[in-house]
Parts: sequence; structure tokens; C-alpha cells
Amino acid sequence: MTKKVNFYIPIIYCNDEPTRTPVTDLINYIIRLDIEDREVEIQDEFYSIIQYRNPFERNDINDSYFCMGRYRNKKPKQGERGTDRLDNIDYDIIEPISAYHCHVNHLFMFEYNHFGPRKTKIENYFSSFLRNNEDEIWEFKFLSIEKDFDLNELRNAEQIKQIEASFSRENNLNRLENLNDNDNLGPIITMINSINHFLHNDGGNMADIKISNGRLANNHLDQEVMMIFIDLVLQNNLNDNFAKFNVRYKPLNGPTKTVNLSDYGNYISEVDRDEDTDGWEYIIDTVERDYRDNHYEILNRKVNQILRDLHFSERIYYL
Repeated sequence: MTKKVNFYIPIIYCNDEPTRTPVTDLINYIIRLDIEDREVEIQDEFYSIIQYRNPFERNDINDSYFCMGRYRNKKPKQGERGTDRLDNIDYDIIEPISAYHCHVNHLFMFEYNHFGPRKTKIENYFSSFLRNNEDEIWEFKFLSIEKDFDLNELRNAEQIKQIEASFSRENNLNRLENLNDNDNLGPIITMINSINHFLHNDGGNMADIKISNGRLANNHLDQEVMMIFIDLVLQNNLNDNFAKFNVRYKPLNGPTKTVNLSDYGNYISEVDRDEDTDGWEYIIDTVERDYRDNHYEILNRKVNQILRDLHFSERIYYL
């Protein structure tokens, strides 16, 4: 089984200007709090750093390893196979992710899953521990690290053969309706809205859609409409809602390819894990090992280039 890993540069901003405030200081401040004080409400849901490694358990004392969770506000039921039991769950349901912050290389990496905390919620979580005043607005932000894919290759493709998408019921794809000013994506948006309505009212947590040309010579996907849809999703960062957003296409003068646009614009990795081993510490060890073995050099070059181009404020936040 594989897990997707996101890589970002974490920076603490003041008045929309990046500062050199150490992110490690903010993480350490939070984990030193009592567990109830680490919990933050964001859009009617609760998030928290639940568990973490102590300094003597880390490979580098300045790095951070922790498990962050989203508490589900709609709990399922519990039962027992072969019986008619359908009971309430006594405790809260947590959707956890494992996160690793590499201090010296200015990198924050975390696993993706369908229901755990996402990028924006993680940013909001850490920002909530920064105090503002009349002159200073402080925020924790992730800077994206670009992944190498030329969207023009898809735009100029000889043919778009297939679109395959997968998303959970926890999404904000309803925004598409307001963003589609020309109403040229009506059928696609109606389909997505109908699936969301089903998930929220008739059960199910995940939806998979696949639309393809198949083997028939006629009635191919309208390439112009497909690119309008793809551009709308990417330009508004809605691709984060998709666990999978695969586009299969035939480039000009080349073999057929498939690209997963759920990760467009962001550097990601996929790590293999033992299906029977899913503890957060096991996952984060796998993430760190994959980073150091397979991405260390290229990410260092990318991060250093991004940081060189930033204009840092002299302000520092003292925790």
C-alpha cells in the first residue's frame, strides 16, 4: 500500500511579509502546552497535535515529529459482524496524519489521507497560536515547492482520452458552480453536485468517476471543455479536494501518458508501507527515510532557490 506525502516550506509571516522566526519555536511552544490547550476549533471542527516525539527520541534535536488529528463531527456507528448490533461510539473519532519538520532544511512534510487535516487547516491551526496586535498580523503559511510538469503539454495534446477522479464527501467542490461564470461546465458540475448530494444523504464516504473515449471512433471527450474544467480546478486550488485526478492523454509526437493533477503544482512523493502497520511513528519514519534517500538533493536546491528570492522582514515573533 502507498501513501502520498506533501512537501512544503513553512514560514511565519508578519503583515504578509516572511520573517525568519524559527518554525521549530512555534511547534515546541504548542507541544509544551497541556493537551486540552493544544486543541483548536476551525470551521466547526476540532484539530490538535495529539502525540509527539520527545527531544531524546529524535534524530536531530531541532526536528519535530508529531501526530496531528481532526476530530470528526459526524461519527459512524459500531457493531459486530453476524449480529444486529448498531451502537453509538463512546469516544471521539480522530482522523490522524503524521508530520515531520526538518529544521535545518526548512521543510515540512506530512502524509495525505482522505479525511485528516489538509494544508489550509494545518496553516490555520498553527496561525491560531500567534497573537496579533494593532500593528502586526502574524500567520503561519506553507510555500509550495513546484513539481516539474508542463501543463501546456496537456493543453496541446493530440487527444484527451480519459479523466478519472476520486474524492471524499469532505470537499468544497460546490465552489465550482459559482466559479463557472460562462456556464459552459454545467453537465460536469451537475454530476459532481449530484454525487455530493448522494454522499451526504444516502451514505458513502468516497466517490470514483471515470469518463473515457473507449474504443469507439466517435463521441470523444470534448477537449476544449475538458481543459476549461481542468483549468478551473487548478486555478482555484480545488485539486486538493481530489485523492486522484488522473488525466490520460496522447501528446503530440509521443506515447500516451497519465498525469495525476491532484498534486499539480506541489512536490509530492509516494511511500510504500506495510498494510498491517499504520502507527503514526512508523509512517513518519518511512516519510523521513524516503526524503533522505530519494529527495534530499533536489529539494535542497529547490528550497534554497525559493528562499533566496524572498524578501524577509526584520520582525521576529518571540514565543
